[in-house]
Amino acid sequence: MIDSQIVKEFMENGRSKSCPVIDMHTHLGPYQGIYFPNPSPEDMIRTMDRCGVKMAVSSSHASLIDSRENVKMIDVVNRYP
Repeated sequence: MIDSQIVKEFMENGRSKSCPVIDMHTHLGPYQGIYFPNPSPEDMIRTMDRCGVKMAVSSSHASLIDSRENVKMIDVVNRYP
């Protein structure tokens, strides 16, 4: 077993309160090639809260096709800093 406070917390609680989780690869919104049952920003934040994710680095699926969609991503970031 690894002698680590983070591991100990995780094993006891299913997560570590002293080590924030930051998801470094997320995509927001629907995408034609993948089914996302709840693609809204609000749904994503609810899922993050439930899983103990403090912050996410995200890009918009729609911006893969149209870079103007990045404006929507800017709006989401401004609403949910």
